[in-house]
Amino acid sequence: MLLTKRNWIEAFNKNYVFIFLFLILALSVFLRLYKLDFKSLWIDELYTIVPANPNNDLESIVRYCKSDQPPLFFFLLHYWFKIFPYSPFFGRLLSVVIGVLGVAAMYFLGAEIKNRETGLYASALSAINYFHIYYSQECRFYSLLFLLTVVSFIFFLRSLKYKTKKNYL
Repeated sequence: MLLTKRNWIEAFNKNYVFIFLFLILALSVFLRLYKLDFKSLWIDELYTIVPANPNNDLESIVRYCKSDQPPLFFFLLHYWFKIFPYSPFFGRLLSVVIGVLGVAAMYFLGAEIKNRETGLYASALSAINYFHIYYSQECRFYSLLFLLTVVSFIFFLRSLKYKTKKNYL
């Protein structure tokens, strides 16, 4: 296959977008890790980290969540602490990872709405958004809420555009 000038430009633009996305995600990681353990846990974070103790069983987590908490983040944190040390830094690190995934998801949402450049702008704004950084540094479920909302909206738009069973599911 002979590469034409147009093919070269398309390949360059595609690589260009992914290089910028990588830089945006790197900035996002840096901003969320900066002074991650500067402050001690506050009361709401303690209410999250104590029930997710790796020594607890899943039934106790479900009982704790029945009152007013969504259980998915507690389950993720519980198993996260089975892999990593049970400490405030690593509890907050899970929120950082989920927050960075939220920034990446914003790229795909923007690309689904219009094009890749829109996705880059959306992810860049999410990467430097003060509130997104702040809540991605807390050991709470807010970053997971953001990520799942964005992913839900992506598949909602895909189901409207393509009308396949896969997108509806």
